[in-house]
Amino acid sequence: MKYLENKKKFQSKVKDVVFSETDYFDGKKTSLIKEIFTAMCFGANLSSNSWYEHGDLKTGSINKILENDDLLNKFMNYQEVIGFHSEQNEITKLIIEDAISKNKLSINDKGFLKNSNRGRNNNKYISFLYQHAETAMMNIVREELSKINIQVLANIHDAITIRNKLSKYEKSEIERKVNEKLNYKYFSLGEKRINSVKII
Repeated sequence: MKYLENKKKFQSKVKDVVFSETDYFDGKKTSLIKEIFTAMCFGANLSSNSWYEHGDLKTGSINKILENDDLLNKFMNYQEVIGFHSEQNEITKLIIEDAISKNKLSINDKGFLKNSNRGRNNNKYISFLYQHAETAMMNIVREELSKINIQVLANIHDAITIRNKLSKYEKSEIERKVNEKLNYKYFSLGEKRINSVKII
């Protein structure tokens, strides 16, 4: 669990190596790296650069994000990234096999998760499982916020908007509740300030 246990440090290290010769500002570097690793968690492959399919040129997810061959090669050939990709494949395999063996979320009855030949599509399976896990997590977050009288102003996919920043105690307690209720270990809340616009 090298990546999960050292997520920020790991992403920062990869960011420094991949973008060492660019003039990108730090916020852009961080955003690109986060987007890439999210794509990899949902099945993006290191070998998926560009290829032809039925005469049409297709581009892999990571290539679409970076839009630069030099950066792409740096990323795909970095040993830490290769190690992460191997670890992620093992985790994905374990998650899917556990879900199938226990028929979690009636996953064995979901025909839309299979390929046209009825074979298993791992990317569809893991996306389905992650999306339901995100929903379960955020439902608990909303429930815990309600208990301390904090109103959710907006729900945005796997995020929520509230009026004021949570205290360290409030944040840690909500994280503890999510991990406890779902038997997780690594759930944590990220934070991003949104500046309000005053209309006159």
